[in-house]
Amino acid sequence: MTEQDRIAIVVPARGGSLGIRRKNLMKVGGISLVNRSISHALAFGPNFPVILSTDNQEILDSVLNFLGYEPTDLANHNPDTIFKVGDLSIHFRSSTYSDSKALIGVTLQSLRLILTNSGQHFKGWCLLQPTSPFRSSSEINRIADELIHNFNCDSSWVSVALVQNSHPSRIYRIGLTGYLNPLIGFEGTQHLRRQDLEPMYLRDGSFYVIGDNLVKEGRQYSDNPRPLIRESPWTVNIDELADLVLAEYFADKIAE
Repeated sequence: MTEQDRIAIVVPARGGSLGIRRKNLMKVGGISLVNRSISHALAFGPNFPVILSTDNQEILDSVLNFLGYEPTDLANHNPDTIFKVGDLSIHFRSSTYSDSKALIGVTLQSLRLILTNSGQHFKGWCLLQPTSPFRSSSEINRIADELIHNFNCDSSWVSVALVQNSHPSRIYRIGLTGYLNPLIGFEGTQHLRRQDLEPMYLRDGSFYVIGDNLVKEGRQYSDNPRPLIRESPWTVNIDELADLVLAEYFADKIAE
């Protein structure tokens, strides 16, 4: 893989969380969410540079300790810069890119600009969010191989899960009259059996693989991305405390 063909693996882990305090440091199977994603990122292999994007000293300390690296103080670095610790690149986010309203696509755009200005170029970016604690070695190897052979600067791949209990045919709006109205496009499907419903898919947050041209525009995915279809329980995503309980239940029941 030439330098121009490289894919960067990015683990975004800001310190703030509106749902679960210190969420990225919560543990599943004895390993914090951020360190689980760091281990998944490293599993892509030496041809895929790994970048931790954070604004938080505690998260940085956790990752460096997990990897056996010497600690370093974010206060010794300027925000919106990148520095190396061992084989890991650290993107030190400023508050502009780390508050609750900051879009990850815009944060990646800023990261890309920093790297481009330093002469580093990538064909694509693979985003591994810590809120997805489970990724198998087989799917990582498969995706890594496809990235090498079937990816270009305009590509967009998004991991998804088949919708089960929350199919749009079962979802309603409350209208002005106070009564339930079906979603537009799903009128008349409310009474169909589950097995007769058109398959629908939900982004599960585990993999976003984004061509460089999209990142340049500040986009996290295209209008029609390629689906990377995954199955439960691999698709557990941590949004609330109940999800942590569920993930902990499965942690020793599935082999990554």
